Amino acid sequence: MAKLFGKTLLSLVAACVAHGVTLAQDVETTFREAVRLVRISKAQEGLEKLRELLKSEPDHDAALALVRDTDPAVWQLLLNEGGEFEQITRHLMSLATIARKQMSRDDAAIRTLIGSALSGDSSARRKAAMQLAADHGEFAVPALLETLGNSDAGKEADYATVALFQIGRPAVMPLIAALKSDNDLLRRNCAAVLAQIADRRAAAPLAWLAASDRSEAVREVAKSGLARMGVPAGASAVDMFTRDAEAYLSGVGVRDGDRSDVVWELKNGALAHVDVPSNLYGLELAKAWSLDAVRLEPASESAKALLARSYLAEASAIKDSAAANPDDATMQELNKNVDRIRLVAMAMGKDVMRDALAESIAANQGNIAQEVIETLGGMEQGGDLNSSPLLAALDNSDARVRYAAALALVKASAGGNVPAASKVVSILGQAVSEEAIRSVLVVDAHPLTAKVVREASARRGVAIRDASSGKGAIADFYAFPNYDVVVVSDTLSDILPEDVISLVRERSPETKVLLLSRSADSASRLEGKVDGVISVEGELSSEALVAKANEIAGAIDPRRARADKVAVAAAHSLLVLARDNVNVVSAADSLSKQLDRGDDVAIPAVAALGAGGTLEQLAKVTSLVTAEASSAELKLAAAEAVGGILARSSSVPDATFDALLAIARDEKAPLELRTKLASSLGRGRLTPGARAQLAAALAVIPQVGGGDG
Repeated sequence: MAKLFGKTLLSLVAACVAHGVTLAQDVETTFREAVRLVRISKAQEGLEKLRELLKSEPDHDAALALVRDTDPAVWQLLLNEGGEFEQITRHLMSLATIARKQMSRDDAAIRTLIGSALSGDSSARRKAAMQLAADHGEFAVPALLETLGNSDAGKEADYATVALFQIGRPAVMPLIAALKSDNDLLRRNCAAVLAQIADRRAAAPLAWLAASDRSEAVREVAKSGLARMGVPAGASAVDMFTRDAEAYLSGVGVRDGDRSDVVWELKNGALAHVDVPSNLYGLELAKAWSLDAVRLEPASESAKALLARSYLAEASAIKDSAAANPDDATMQELNKNVDRIRLVAMAMGKDVMRDALAESIAANQGNIAQEVIETLGGMEQGGDLNSSPLLAALDNSDARVRYAAALALVKASAGGNVPAASKVVSILGQAVSEEAIRSVLVVDAHPLTAKVVREASARRGVAIRDASSGKGAIADFYAFPNYDVVVVSDTLSDILPEDVISLVRERSPETKVLLLSRSADSASRLEGKVDGVISVEGELSSEALVAKANEIAGAIDPRRARADKVAVAAAHSLLVLARDNVNVVSAADSLSKQLDRGDDVAIPAVAALGAGGTLEQLAKVTSLVTAEASSAELKLAAAEAVGGILARSSSVPDATFDALLAIARDEKAPLELRTKLASSLGRGRLTPGARAQLAAALAVIPQVGGGDG
C-alpha cells in the first residue's frame, strides 16, 4: 500500500508540474498570437486573444515568465492601444510584479542558498552569493546576520560577510537597522560590512557609533568606515542625520536603484521589514533619520522641526496619492489613518510647528507648507496670531500656501479679531473662485462646430477648444497633451480619425476619446479604439457635447477637484467673517460670481453676501429666488440673504420688491420660502405705500369650514 501511495503521489506531482508547464506554454502562445494580430492591423482579433488569455487565469509565475521573455517595446505597443488593451496589459504586468516580490521574499529559498553560501565549497559559495544578490537582495540580510551575530560561527561569519558584500547597496538599509542591536559582535560586524560597501547612506549611523558606542571595537570599526567614505574625524552625527533627512525629504536623497518597497527595523532583537508604498519610501527614511537626530540631540529645535515636516510631508503625499488613485486600496486605507500621522508633528509643539512652516517655505516646499499650515491652524490661539508665521504666508507666491494661511487664520481666531483682516478677505475672495475645470478638445471640420464650442464653453466646469483639421489637432495636442476628453469627428478631410486617436493613445493614455459619428460605418470600424460615440445628424449641439464629455470622463481628476474644496472652505470662512462684522465687501463681487455653482459653494456664498454684501449684489441674489434651476435649499438661503442686504440698505429697489412680492403672495409657492421672503421684505426700509401693499398682498382670513367667498 505504501509503495502504491508513493507512486500515486509521484504521479500527482508530475501531473501538476506538467499542467503548470502546459499552462505557461499556452499563455505564451496566446500572447504571441495576440501581438502578431495587433502588428498586422487586426487589433480586434488581437484583443479577443488577450481576452482568451485572461480567461485562462494565468498565475503569477506565468506572467513573470511572460514579462521576462518579452521585449519591452511589445509591452509599450499594447499599452499605446489604450482601452481594454491597456487594462489587460497592466494586469499581466501587475501579476509579474507580485511574482517577483514573492520570489525575493521566499525564506526557504533564501536559507537553502545561504547553506551553500556558507559551505566549504568555494565554487558553490560564489554561485550562491551571486544568486542571493540577484534574486533576493535585502531580504537575504536577516538570515545572514544570524551568523554574523554568532560568536561560534568561525569561518562561516567570514563567508556571510562576503555574501553581504556581494549583495552590496541593497543590503545597506537592513544593515543600518541592525546597528541598533544590543549584540556588540553583530554591531561590529555590520559596521565592518558597511565600511567595506562604503555607501554614504551609512555615514550618519556610523558617526553615531564612532562617537558614542559602548564597545571600543565597534567605535574603531565605525571610524575606519567613515575614513573610507572621506568623512572627517569627529564629524557631527546630528548634522549628518539632518542633512540626509533633508535630502530624503526633498526627493533627491534616494537613487533610483536604491528605492525599495520595505523599510527595516529591529524588533525584539531581530530584523523585520515593513511594507511601504514606493512613493513613500524616501519620506519614511526622512522620518527615521530626523527621529535619530532628535534622539541624539533632544533640545535641537531644527531637528524637531525637520521631524514634524517629514511626518506632514508623508501625510500630504498619502492624500495626494489617494486622490490621484481612487482604485488603489492600499492608499485609500492609509488615507483613513492620515490624522494619526499628524500626531507626531503636533506633539512637537506650536513653536516647533512655526519653525517647520518657516523652513518649508524657505525650501519652496509648498505642499509641505500647506500641510503644516492646516495643522498649525488648529494649534494657534487668537491672542498669539500677531507673531505667527501664518501672517507672512499670506504673501507667499504659491496660491496653495496663501489660501491655507488665510483659512487657518480665520479658524484660529474663530472669525473675530483676525489680524490682517483685509488681506485675508482679499485672498479668500480669490480662493472662492477656484474651480475644477474639465478640458475638452473637439476635432471637427463642420462649419458650425466652432459656434457650438463657444456655447459649450460658456457652461461652468468645462474648457473646450476646437480644431477644424486633424493636423491642427495633432499640433495642439503636442503642445498641450493634457485634455480630459478628445472628441474626434469621422468627417476629417486631411487625415484619418485613426491617426488622431493613435496619437492621443500614445501621448496621453489617461485621456478619454469620443468619436463624433455622422456615419454608422465609422462607428463600427472604430469600435474598440474609442471610449464612446456621439451619433449626430448634421450639427452637433452644445448640450449633447458637454453631457457626453462629462459622462465619458467620469469623476473629475481628484487632484483638480481640490479646487472645489478650497472654494467651499473659502465661502464658509467669508461667511464666518461677515457674521463677525468683518468687512467682506472686497470679496463680494467674487462671491456673487459663484452663485451659479453647486450648492456646496453657492449656499455659503449667498449667505456671506447676506451677512456682508451690498445693493450691488442684490439683483444677483434675488434672481436665485426666482430661478427654476435653483434648488429649494438655495432659494431659502437666497431669500434670507436678501433680508440681510436690505437691512443694511437705505431703500428697497422697486424691481426687487416687485419680484419678491409676486412670490410671497403666490399660494402655490412653498410656505417656508414665502415666510422667508416676507421676513426679508419686512427688514427693508419700505415706503409706507410699499409696506401697505405688502400687507394687503399677504392678508388672510382664517377660516374653519366653508364660506361664501
